[in-house]
Amino acid sequence: MNLDAYAKWTKTTWSSNPKKPSGPLDTALMGLGLVGESHEALEALNSAKEDRVVKELGDFIYYWARLIDSLGWTPSDVVQEHVVRTGDVDVLSRDLVYTAAQIAELVKKLARDGKCDEEILRCLLVDAYEIWRSLARDWGHDVGDLTDTNKEKLTDRLARGKLRGSGDNR
Repeated sequence: MNLDAYAKWTKTTWSSNPKKPSGPLDTALMGLGLVGESHEALEALNSAKEDRVVKELGDFIYYWARLIDSLGWTPSDVVQEHVVRTGDVDVLSRDLVYTAAQIAELVKKLARDGKCDEEILRCLLVDAYEIWRSLARDWGHDVGDLTDTNKEKLTDRLARGKLRGSGDNR
């Protein structure tokens, strides 16, 4: 599944209030989710357990796609050029968390003030994607592997009414 199709699908899974369209609260929650998932991805990468890495990288790209959608963009709007990033997993993992924190800071300003530097936000979203893609590639996965796996997991939770909450075994 390509990123635009995945982002479109993620719209069916999230809203802080399902009766209202996405708004500033959803954007703020997506920014916070991105930071949280970057931390969980770092922990998974440090554990070297592939199934956990796949789950956490999938969760990270979910919040990344939801954040972009809540801003009124599509992944292809944001990721126009692919910059291949290389480095060891420790450096890339740290960069992922650092970049997600920078994104969250701009999202906070957007939620609080109604504005932020959108060009910097776009650049950071591209950086986050490229770091994520490099980590996925280093673990032998491509975008489609991770988005498909994440979609299957979330579709199952949605069908069972277990989308909200914590933990892998909901």
